[in-house]
Amino acid sequence: MVLFVDLYKHHFDLFVKGFVVHLAIIGSGAGLAFSDKLDPFTRRWLIILVVALSIVSVVAWIVSLRWAYRFAHQFEDLCDRIGMERLPTFGVKVIIALATTGSLFFAVVGIVLLALGNPQK
Repeated sequence: MVLFVDLYKHHFDLFVKGFVVHLAIIGSGAGLAFSDKLDPFTRRWLIILVVALSIVSVVAWIVSLRWAYRFAHQFEDLCDRIGMERLPTFGVKVIIALATTGSLFFAVVGIVLLALGNPQK
């Protein structure tokens, strides 16, 4: 039981750390994309990089969300079998859903910027 919960915590921790790195890259990319220092060609490729990373992040969060639902179901079954009170897993699902929504938002904004042309100050 303890190993099962520790494995879940470890995987969730890895996804959260990955998302923090993703946000740092997205923030740096957006800051550079809207600066006057870049030519339009480089700016466009930087936005494509941001969109690609955001799409990879959305896929990773969807995998994490599916894993969280499976874990919650198995954990509730285990708690019922051994007569232990169920621990809440709703908060983790909400955090994952919010991170997925945020990554999806970054991807959509990037795609809109690409469709409108190069962002200029």
